[in-house]
Amino acid sequence: MKNNKSKILTILLLAIITLSMTGCGKTLEKDNDNASKNILGIWHLNTNIRANNDNYTNLNSLFGTCLKDSDNSLTINDDNTFKLNIGCYYNLSGKYKYENNTISFYDTTDTNIKNTDDIEKNLEIKLINYKDKYLMQMYLYDFEDAKVYIFFEQTKDNSYGSSDVPIIEFDNDDNQIVNENNKSISVGDFKLSFGKYEMWQDNGTSRDLISTIELKENGEFELTLTKDNSKISGTYKECDLESYGGSINHCLCLYQGDKKYANYNVNNDNELSNQTTVSKYIG
Repeated sequence: MKNNKSKILTILLLAIITLSMTGCGKTLEKDNDNASKNILGIWHLNTNIRANNDNYTNLNSLFGTCLKDSDNSLTINDDNTFKLNIGCYYNLSGKYKYENNTISFYDTTDTNIKNTDDIEKNLEIKLINYKDKYLMQMYLYDFEDAKVYIFFEQTKDNSYGSSDVPIIEFDNDDNQIVNENNKSISVGDFKLSFGKYEMWQDNGTSRDLISTIELKENGEFELTLTKDNSKISGTYKECDLESYGGSINHCLCLYQGDKKYANYNVNNDNELSNQTTVSKYIG
């Protein structure tokens, strides 16, 4: 009789433990579901942006006239698919992973970009809560002119959002995006290594060395004129200049104070030129 009672008590205890464990599992699943549901839906671009360059203080300065023809939204579906559309910048779709309030992307395609490997490796969007408002915070990792954060929010009328966004503290005010791996700056699709460039004047039948330009890591340059060994110094940065045909070229501009001293086309990695000169990188 005692043995039967012991067996019954053992069975009851096992049942209670099993129910307790099952209950805990359901609670965790429910909590995770609730966290995930915060990201679902259509998120529209917020008109507030954060950048370390005053040239990019609004959406038009970032993305241009293409904005008017685009949804400018991020759509997160409960089947782990997404769409991201911003002007001519992104027309991306595929699948996403949500973990630790961060969305990453995979199996992506983009009508503007053939190879999306770079996007899948670097693009992340974070869900943040600022002033009791959920926002999606996105860093434009591939924007070369400045360091920029944009934001999305859910709006009732599917228009741009305008809620306050957090202040972003940037490391510095320099608008150069430095490639730390090979110590270079990006200008358009090309890289310019820090160091010295010899500038040669092309005379048709011969070339004459006219100057040497040193690009320093702190954003400053020093130009030495060959004819008298005089030196000119100032700052440099990427600039967009319109050609005679109306197209926009990514160039390197040299400044003395606020005044532009010279500008050069960047034709390839470590290759500068203007109307009469070509460069040779000497390290």
